[in-house]
Amino acid sequence: MGRALALEPKLLLLDEPISGLTSEEKEEAAYRITEIRGRFKITIILVEHDLKIASPWPIRWRPSTTPEDRPGDAGGGPAESGSDPGLRG
Repeated sequence: MGRALALEPKLLLLDEPISGLTSEEKEEAAYRITEIRGRFKITIILVEHDLKIASPWPIRWRPSTTPEDRPGDAGGGPAESGSDPGLRG
């Protein structure tokens, strides 16, 4: 991540950056990602399956479904979309 930030990007794509970490490490990483977003004023696209960790961040999110399963985009955050039976695995 340090190399990517050294290039002063406008967009940072993080694909499951906290997978394989302990609960404590996940919390620290989540804090650091939030800190990076504010400090560098960049857009972050975060792909994460652990909704407990990811829930504080999203403004928009898209569940992992195929277009055949559910066309269109899910709006809101996990709290709004989590109650939709069409989005459950």
